Amino acid sequence: DVQSREKIDVVVLAQLSMSVFGFSYPDPVAEFGVPVLNSGDTGFERAAKVLASLPPKKRTVIVDDDPTGCQTVRDVPVMMSWNVHELRQALEDNKSFFILTNTRAMSAQEAAAVSAEVAANLKEAAGDRYDIRLISRSDSTLRGHLVEEVTPFAGTFGLDDGIVLCPAFFEAG
Repeated sequence: DVQSREKIDVVVLAQLSMSVFGFSYPDPVAEFGVPVLNSGDTGFERAAKVLASLPPKKRTVIVDDDPTGCQTVRDVPVMMSWNVHELRQALEDNKSFFILTNTRAMSAQEAAAVSAEVAANLKEAAGDRYDIRLISRSDSTLRGHLVEEVTPFAGTFGLDDGIVLCPAFFEAG
């Protein structure tokens, strides 16, 4: 059952399928809890308004300061660049993805600048359409530039509730 796997917010049907559907279910909102629109009765303009009013899609973006982290997972795309166009496409195509910044190999100042650029571009790419859940995957032994990397994301995305710091180095026990 599709709805048990992923929440359905609206259904848009073409003319023929809507005619058949309308006879069987005259009040789809009462029956299914979601609006059912068709191009003939409500027009594509109404369908676009309903779709635009839906809550933003949730996306998880993992910003990785070093290539070792993204090598430990599979079936999660890794972005090696972060321009707005490519990030917008990644948000559309994936529920989660990595952005590999390699900032651990940079100076603290360079890491802060790269993180600020990634944060600004991701915010622009997401717009109001995507609810971004950020994960900053840094070195488990806290090498690198944790504060310089996280601060631009906190400022850009308004992470006022706090930041969870969870170092984990399982191999060390």
